[in-house]
Amino acid sequence: MARILVIDDSPTVVLSMSRLLMDDGHVVETVDTMSELPGYLSTMRPDLILLDLQMPSLPGVEWAAFMRRVQQRRLSLIIHSCLPWQAMEAAAQQVGAVGIIPKGASSDAARCIINSALRRTARALG
Repeated sequence: MARILVIDDSPTVVLSMSRLLMDDGHVVETVDTMSELPGYLSTMRPDLILLDLQMPSLPGVEWAAFMRRVQQRRLSLIIHSCLPWQAMEAAAQQVGAVGIIPKGASSDAARCIINSALRRTARALG
């Protein structure tokens, strides 16, 4: 299916999202420190990135800005956070995210948002 990068500092969130995505047949990769990101992006091409906004070293919007600077092709980002909806919407607009998944959303809701983003990405590329 798709290669999905999960960027989150919470091992619990990474595990639950990874299980959900792998159950749907996706290849899941993770990055939890900024120092890992350049090496990952230089060798891998994720179809979709789930990005936590509240990272300890640097806010998620800064991660997104960095990724957009170093990546040559368009990145499809989904904001994944427990911040209030308005804050997530503002961040999504700022980073050009294709969706928002509130932490704690049902598996069905997360799947719907992820699958919709993957379909839009596939249409844009092909």
